Amino acid sequence: VYQTSQESPTSISGGGSNPIAYGASAIAPQGIYYLGGSPNEEGARRISLVSANDEGKLVVRKIGKLPFSFQNGIACYYHGALYFGLGKQNGKLSARLYRYDLQNGELKELASLPGPAREQAVAQVLNGKLCIFSGGNKKAYTDGYGYDLSAGTWQKLSPVRFAGEPISLLGASSVKLGDSEMLVVGGFNKPVYDWTVYHLTSLKGQALADFKHVYFNSAPQFFQWNRRIMVYNAKDNSWHNFGLLSFPAPCGAALVLSRGHIVCASGEIKPGLRSNEIHIGLLK
Repeated sequence: VYQTSQESPTSISGGGSNPIAYGASAIAPQGIYYLGGSPNEEGARRISLVSANDEGKLVVRKIGKLPFSFQNGIACYYHGALYFGLGKQNGKLSARLYRYDLQNGELKELASLPGPAREQAVAQVLNGKLCIFSGGNKKAYTDGYGYDLSAGTWQKLSPVRFAGEPISLLGASSVKLGDSEMLVVGGFNKPVYDWTVYHLTSLKGQALADFKHVYFNSAPQFFQWNRRIMVYNAKDNSWHNFGLLSFPAPCGAALVLSRGHIVCASGEIKPGLRSNEIHIGLLK
């Protein structure tokens, strides 16, 4: 058990002096919690709460500080606590997970993910379990694990598949549809990702430079990112396909459920090319 340095909630605008990117966010009744994700050490350890004041203006408050830097991990809110981990912790890929008590600032380490260390996984708390899928390291994973928050035990969940085909959700975004379901948008293509990592780590000199030139100048269609709208049901431990996106599949997009609509904002549509588009889908 760690004791974090919990700070008084002084309001600051725009996140303060620290630039932010690649942190993990969790939606809660009081706002959105944002953990780590900064290129500098202070910001990479910060826990912030983003909310709106009575005048409708955005307010960002620093509520705590982690004992390690944190990027590209997962975070979920459940019953007054943040459950987070994986990603890069102190600059190294990790399988470690934690519970942060928002009442007293206590940070408790939980049992680590039983699978390989990874980053950019998708996760939600469904039916009292922290459900984690996909993510990647030197290859893209399609497996799933559930951590029972009451019993403190892990179990394997259904891997991400459609019509027998494994689907990577590395870099995808997810949103809860209710207590037992989550919807996922995006995800790197596993064969293309694995092939790319192999070449980026094995080629040298001019061969590597030539590969990067061709790779980063390829059209979005080359990367074959996941366009299927995937829904996981925790009650029957199964994945379902709800059709195809009508726009290029994004990775790292903001995904929000609001008044019966799914809002998907920005995200990359290929490595190095980020979209400025916002798309809205109606849930029926």
